[in-house]
Amino acid sequence: MKFLYYSQTLNFHKGIAFIALTSLLYLTLGLTWSHSALAFPQTEQIISQLSHHQTTSNKLPKEISTTVLNDAAKRSRVAVADLKITKVTPKNFGNPCEFKFGEICTKEYNPINGWEVIVQVRQQSWTYHVSKVNTQIVLDPKISKTRKS
Repeated sequence: MKFLYYSQTLNFHKGIAFIALTSLLYLTLGLTWSHSALAFPQTEQIISQLSHHQTTSNKLPKEISTTVLNDAAKRSRVAVADLKITKVTPKNFGNPCEFKFGEICTKEYNPINGWEVIVQVRQQSWTYHVSKVNTQIVLDPKISKTRKS
């Protein structure tokens, strides 16, 4: 009889402990969810931040910087040693038209992950868009039209 009483008491205490832990977990998650729901921005902003984080976590590879500098040297007829990449900004271009500096684009979302690269050429700054996937490099057309040979 003593054993039965001890067993029931033990099961009772296990049940209480289980309910207490479950309640504590529920309250903790409930508070976390309610606070995070209030603190988080709209879905579009979250997607934008995630995309930005993916591109910012990667630096411009050496081969790409070399290709960009070689392109600027060829177009400007300035030695590569006299050129300098002054700024590299990871960027998520919304679609191919935006990537190619286009003014008229469809509104479809077809992102291109890459970088915006600024190269100092004499007293000018040239803007390049570089894609990550197939390493496509595009110079801002305003630069190429105004360059002097």
